[in-house]
Amino acid sequence: MDTRDDLAESTKKNSWYPCGDRFKKFMREKVGRHHALAHPDDIESYLSHIKDGGYSIKVTERSSNTVYYQHLSPLKTFFAWLVHHVDYPHVYNPVLLAAHAGGITCEVWYWQTEYKPGYAERQDE
Repeated sequence: MDTRDDLAESTKKNSWYPCGDRFKKFMREKVGRHHALAHPDDIESYLSHIKDGGYSIKVTERSSNTVYYQHLSPLKTFFAWLVHHVDYPHVYNPVLLAAHAGGITCEVWYWQTEYKPGYAERQDE
């Protein structure tokens, strides 16, 4: 998080840190593996759990907006950071592989690309 100067402290505090805590809990309790060693199917399971209101006492289902910006995006950034730092032996980003495989990760990924104005035009460049 220290490398993300572009994020407001409120975003880190209210969104990204809680996502990290939830993902660590999910990986520890449901998968039984360290959170940095997630497989694409773990990402899919986690985002499906989150979409269905997991770890919330008030929400029964989360919007694609919430799943993308508060959960998928922080995880994608975390694993991209690991891939680009030689101290951590990661050669792929499991979020990207999960998005390619389909399911909720793919659905939310493509929701986000449709949501951003002008994305379709950039694809053709």
